[in-house]
Amino acid sequence: ADLFVRKPLRVADIPRLEEAVQRRRRERDALLVERTSGDMEASAVRLQRARRGSLGRAEAARLRAGIQEQIAARSRIPGHLHNALFELGRGTGGGDCLKLAAAGEVQRSSSEEAPRRASGKRWSVFISHYKAEAAMEARWLQGELQERLGGKAFLDSDDLRDLRELQESVRDSEVLVVLQSASVLRRPYVLLELYTAVQAKVPIVGVALTAGEAAFDFDGAGLFLEGLESTLDAANPGSSAVLTKAGVRLADASRVLASTVPHVISI
Repeated sequence: ADLFVRKPLRVADIPRLEEAVQRRRRERDALLVERTSGDMEASAVRLQRARRGSLGRAEAARLRAGIQEQIAARSRIPGHLHNALFELGRGTGGGDCLKLAAAGEVQRSSSEEAPRRASGKRWSVFISHYKAEAAMEARWLQGELQERLGGKAFLDSDDLRDLRELQESVRDSEVLVVLQSASVLRRPYVLLELYTAVQAKVPIVGVALTAGEAAFDFDGAGLFLEGLESTLDAANPGSSAVLTKAGVRLADASRVLASTVPHVISI
């Protein structure tokens, strides 16, 4: 940014700018890992003591409070750092605590953390996305929407496997925002979220990635959904089983989604 304050942007400058951004991102990521891993490993040791019953009630309460603070802090770390943090936890006794912290990404808050809104819904917005393509964008969007809407935003995750809880969270949201990336419609959990929203009459808004390898293909989306019975498992083997487990027939999902998702408002 400082470079282009001093002179106009030229096409030849773009690769240099991209390289600088990537370098700063790597430096930032390394710093985040360093700052959080030590706290999490210390909590893991205390957690092991708690499980053996060697903690008093007051100390156990402090431990729970400390872990919740770390969950809140970890939930602000971009998704692509979580695997690195898990690796740091292996062999240190910190694995369980790291997984607990990563649960903050799913935003499965208690009723105290997400009180009922005037609409009667618990969540102001449910954010549906494909983590591998749009984790950072989803995290940023979550923070912005929570600040502007004044309510909790539920962020889905590929790590969430409780289908009933997932569907209930969609129904309990005022609106569903889907981050439209290249492969998002190949993800069975995203399809289930969208299907549930349509069935529950929860409004859907799209936020599209329009540049780079993860850019959303508007033209191909409708065709993919129309042929979902053959295209889904071909693109992502085994995905149809997730919908079947949730009681959704692939033919029904194809019919409902093909007639709605390509027509949602997208920004």
